[in-house]
Amino acid sequence: MKTKLILLFIAIAIISCKRNNIESDCCSEPALSEQFTGGFIRIPNIFTPNGDGLNDILYVRGNGIKNLKFVIKTSLGKKLFETTDISIGWDGTYKNEKKTGIFKYELEVETINGDNIEKKGKVCCISETDYSINCENCEFDLIFDDQFNGDGYEPMNFKDNICN
Repeated sequence: MKTKLILLFIAIAIISCKRNNIESDCCSEPALSEQFTGGFIRIPNIFTPNGDGLNDILYVRGNGIKNLKFVIKTSLGKKLFETTDISIGWDGTYKNEKKTGIFKYELEVETINGDNIEKKGKVCCISETDYSINCENCEFDLIFDDQFNGDGYEPMNFKDNICN
């Protein structure tokens, strides 16, 4: 009986830890917004593929891009998604299973000027409709895809969206 209680406590601690890591890591890295000669690249640091029609797909946005390779991986390095087409984004699934968590991305871009740009970062994927994040201690703003404009991003009221 004592062993079962210890195992139950460990399981609860792991689930709690996972939830807290998502909350603290979601805003631990800024969205990518980079200008280069002849264009720009943008990747949000959060998206919500929950079927509501808002920010359901993670895209690389930009112009002046000749070629790209965009890869999504787990924190352990397992590849979940890859595209070389800027019009194809990640829907937050792997083998038809929705994912929630922090994922790494790797981006390789060849610009129309022949320059090569490589970027790595993290993105927060929240596929659950009732999920919220405590944003009070965020190091960086949570930036969704639909917030980007020509020169940066438009702030939005996260209290009405994802923050609790």
